[in-house]
Amino acid sequence: MTRQDRAVRTRRTLIDAAAVEFNRDGYHGTTLAQIAGAAEISMGALTFHFPNKAQLADAVAEEAWATARTVVEHVAGQPAPALQRTIALTLELTRLIEEEVLVRCAVRLSRERHSSTGWAEVWLPLVTSLAGQAHASGQLSGHTLPDDLTGLIRLLIGGCEVNLRNAEAAPPGESAVDRLRHSWRLVLEGIAPSTSAAALPLPGASADATASSAAAVVTRAPSRPPSGPPDGTPSGALSGGQA
Repeated sequence: MTRQDRAVRTRRTLIDAAAVEFNRDGYHGTTLAQIAGAAEISMGALTFHFPNKAQLADAVAEEAWATARTVVEHVAGQPAPALQRTIALTLELTRLIEEEVLVRCAVRLSRERHSSTGWAEVWLPLVTSLAGQAHASGQLSGHTLPDDLTGLIRLLIGGCEVNLRNAEAAPPGESAVDRLRHSWRLVLEGIAPSTSAAALPLPGASADATASSAAAVVTRAPSRPPSGPPDGTPSGALSGGQA
């Protein structure tokens, strides 16, 4: 093995070890000595590649964002309708957070370090574009604006990451992708009949605004048989397959 090969392998080992340690203990709770010990590499070798903790955290984030961008670009290039691609993107990003410690760690680091190139910046431009396309093509209800859909995506993806860090919140045997898919079904089908939604009092809403606010919040898909995905959403978007 050449010196260059050894250097590449050492760097890889350090980044992988850092991802595990940062993900468990956070940026401020992790030391370089701790990472060196986990990687079974000397402090001298660690600081040769990464002089400080910030540079090592940056390297973890850069690799994670590269992985996430591959998914974003794949979804962006699909011929499916905009709303279906939006759903597929959230499912795939959630899968990355759940299965890839590097990505899960980088999401935490982005939140704790307030970095300029954060998690949302990787996928938010595509979500914003798809929301506009979905609205323009009539895939959203009359009261739903592109910003409403974008805000919903932020909440769903953020909530999935929080739930993944709280093992007690997850039903046994159910993945984060399964839970998000179920949430999408609720969003697309609506959680109350239209007659009930019209009379549903919303916290903080005046009586005069209740009906219009409820109509804006509860979006119902066209009627469909009990089994299968919501109408207008091909099975691939909610079955775990990529769009």
